[in-house]
Amino acid sequence: TEGYIECVRNKYPILVLNKSANEVLFKNKQVLIKRKIEKIEKDTIQNKKSFDYFISHSFMDNDLVIIIKKHFNKLNYHIYCDWLSDTDFLKRKYAGEYTKIILKKRIEQSKKILFLRTNNVQDEMNNYFSEWVQMEIEYAHKLNKEIECIDLKNNSCCEFKIYEDINLISELRKVG
Repeated sequence: TEGYIECVRNKYPILVLNKSANEVLFKNKQVLIKRKIEKIEKDTIQNKKSFDYFISHSFMDNDLVIIIKKHFNKLNYHIYCDWLSDTDFLKRKYAGEYTKIILKKRIEQSKKILFLRTNNVQDEMNNYFSEWVQMEIEYAHKLNKEIECIDLKNNSCCEFKIYEDINLISELRKVG
């Protein structure tokens, strides 16, 4: 860590004044995220990207998301998943306001939302455990995006159109 701090101190002397290495890394990452937002907003490839589906899910269901992404890719759908699609900028430990901006932009760029409903996402009364999933769903509603649901809770309380693919659902149930 000392070597890294010294390296950062030489490269970014203003950031390091009396800061811990984690704070420096966080600030550095926030600068990178801010640049990502600027790239997305300008007339660049990032701004022109489009996705068939934005997957809204709990990070605790990452193994299920990988199966879903592979399934949809085989069907030639372009899928957006934050930790798979924006790997260099969206790290959970650096989540903040800039993250929200990027996620909202990616929702705007997506035709539909695919909501992975599991016990990790909602309770029996459909209250969200994750503020991120709730924000994604609420923003998609605001934009009048179609929301499809892969419902692994099986309590018939999902308010969205159910995505039905028996093979995919049975594969997901084996894992989850």
